[in-house]
Amino acid sequence: MNNRSWLVDENGLRTVARGIATQLQSGDLIFLSGDLGTGKTTFAQAATRAMGFEGVVNSPTFTLIETYQTDYGELVHLDLYRLESLMELENIGIRDYLDGQFICFIEWPQKGDGLLPAADIIVDLEYAGDRRRLGVTVRTGRAFDLEISQ
Repeated sequence: MNNRSWLVDENGLRTVARGIATQLQSGDLIFLSGDLGTGKTTFAQAATRAMGFEGVVNSPTFTLIETYQTDYGELVHLDLYRLESLMELENIGIRDYLDGQFICFIEWPQKGDGLLPAADIIVDLEYAGDRRRLGVTVRTGRAFDLEISQ
């Protein structure tokens, strides 16, 4: 297990997201946790762009799911904030996205407790004054470089 944390502003958050994104591969499951407004969507958007997607990167807050074809494979970004039950998660076809073919970013993963498998990478964000504390835990067996310069 590899752990690292940073104290970042929005630009630093994007820098860390880009550094992590270029190390992802199909099947990676990334949980994005933190209170409203801490930067979960910003992290996912920066990562998606770093992976070569050049179009508009939308927030999935209302659509629940957004998919993107990137240079690193197909990416799916899910926001579970508005879900009220595990059945809703089943109904949106979550198992289809967890088959190892997609890189998955999941915001509010606690809404999927009992259904979602363990994450490969956990990104925790919290307020720290006018900045954010960004913690990353890598739980994959492969080497993963978290020495990202800001």
